[in-house]
Amino acid sequence: MTSPTRTTTTTTTTPIGTKRKRSATTLDDDVSPTTASAAKTKPKRASRSNGNQSSHSKQDPPNNETVSAAAAAIQRRLAGSSLPAETPGLDDAIEKLKDLAAASIVNAESNSVLLIGPRSSGKTMVIRKTLAQFPQDKFIAVHLDGLFHTSDQLAVKDIVRQLQMESQIECARPSSVSECLKFVIDTLNSGSKENIPVVFVLEEFDLFALHPKQSLLYTLFDIAQTCVNPVFVIGASQRQDSIELLEKRVKSRFSHRVIFTYPPQDVDDFTVLVRNAITLSPKEDGLLGHEDYCTEFNRRAESLLASSFYKSIAQEIVMGTCDVREMFGLFTSQLLSLSPEQPYLTLDGFKFACVSQLQSPVRDMFNAISPLEQALLVGIKQCLDRHIVPFNFEIVNDFLKDFLKANERSMAALRFKKDVVFKAFESLQAMEFITPIDGSGNRCPKMHKMFKVNLSIGDICDLVMECEDCPEAVQKWCQS
Repeated sequence: MTSPTRTTTTTTTTPIGTKRKRSATTLDDDVSPTTASAAKTKPKRASRSNGNQSSHSKQDPPNNETVSAAAAAIQRRLAGSSLPAETPGLDDAIEKLKDLAAASIVNAESNSVLLIGPRSSGKTMVIRKTLAQFPQDKFIAVHLDGLFHTSDQLAVKDIVRQLQMESQIECARPSSVSECLKFVIDTLNSGSKENIPVVFVLEEFDLFALHPKQSLLYTLFDIAQTCVNPVFVIGASQRQDSIELLEKRVKSRFSHRVIFTYPPQDVDDFTVLVRNAITLSPKEDGLLGHEDYCTEFNRRAESLLASSFYKSIAQEIVMGTCDVREMFGLFTSQLLSLSPEQPYLTLDGFKFACVSQLQSPVRDMFNAISPLEQALLVGIKQCLDRHIVPFNFEIVNDFLKDFLKANERSMAALRFKKDVVFKAFESLQAMEFITPIDGSGNRCPKMHKMFKVNLSIGDICDLVMECEDCPEAVQKWCQS
């Protein structure tokens, strides 16, 4: 008579960390042949399955060439060399500009338009994504920037260069900027509607309005109305009153078409831009054959973007400048450290980048000044606590002397002559921690000249308490 079998369930861990259940048969003295056979064959089948799963899941680490290609692809997006796949909040502006651009590039109609929006709101991105939708051999783009082309002469010279008309200009030998510009216009007018359209892109449009007589703007808007050759003028400015800066004769030739752009409204829209930049696509990034690496890279990138630390940094940027390029700068430093040993973006690397790049320059300056200057800044904080604003050196020095008297033993190193202390006070002025009040009078003695501080009470407390080299007694004085 065979004794009954009892079956228990145990859990084992495979080499890849997943848990599987298998049946182990515990027998008494007598075991049936069928049961024994099943007990022997089942573990073998599980072992074979585990071996196959382990060999399938084990991936070869990416080599240096693969990691470098991935880093280069992401860096191109971070630097703006390649366009993002998604642009949340800008699709409407892109569609409007595309319709106007199509009228010039496809239908040979001249036109003008102005993009207005705050800095980092995507004006340049709207222009780039719009023009990228048309064949590059169907138009000529001339890019000007008010920050670089500070005069009409520089602007016209660059127009000639981008239109590849240097040899024709040398033959014509114009004697002035106006003649040179007139020659360019006559050359454009000599064409026909079948000629290739010219698209003028004017970044920092409001700065061109500051040029004397606004000759360049007048000429560009004029040829957009009268030139036979199709011309499309696109301006981009952060000033809402850019049109009001134009002279009457210039304004009359502008089409008064305006497109507004807006920065990301929340962290989610902001994160879409970041995600598009730091995730990999095997096909678009030239990583075919490395799909497993791209999948794991994207998984870890998503984990980083879901962390509370990233969200807090993103929230600070959105509430501040709302410039996604600040976030791109943090990831750029991480890309430089990617290697076959560390081929993925990590949260620790992101935190290190934040500490090294987002630290306030004021904090660096405070950490570099002497203990005497730090104590004087705390003395200024005492003035603020007592609503003594503005203040002068004598008032601050009185607070410092009272502090040194109360801490005679521990602060003996800060006992200096009055002239030395005043030099430290002037050093705070040179570093712009404090600023003299206008109208205090040149005849007023230096030590009695009135000042205001450029930091708040909270800022001073944060600087003092977070400075490791600041004397402990000074930190306690700051808290009092």
